[in-house]
Amino acid sequence: MIQYDDTVDVARALTVARGEGLVGFPSRVLRARRRAELSQRELGYRAKIDCKMISYYETGRYLPSCEMLVRLSDALDVSIDYLLKGESRD
Repeated sequence: MIQYDDTVDVARALTVARGEGLVGFPSRVLRARRRAELSQRELGYRAKIDCKMISYYETGRYLPSCEMLVRLSDALDVSIDYLLKGESRD
């Protein structure tokens, strides 16, 4: 059984629990940003996230914390499920 302390974010916990990386996460962030016709700077401004971090998320260098994941989801008007698993909200 995998146990997590309170500091582990959702994305990393999901990755460890499934035994796989979030391979599609970076491309889904990029796709959603482009669909919203936002630059990385504009998305960063809307989500209150440094635009450098947006670049890191889109290239897969970093995974967002729970708080950042919620901010991205809100700013892009997509569900967290879409960002993490590719499932859209219907």
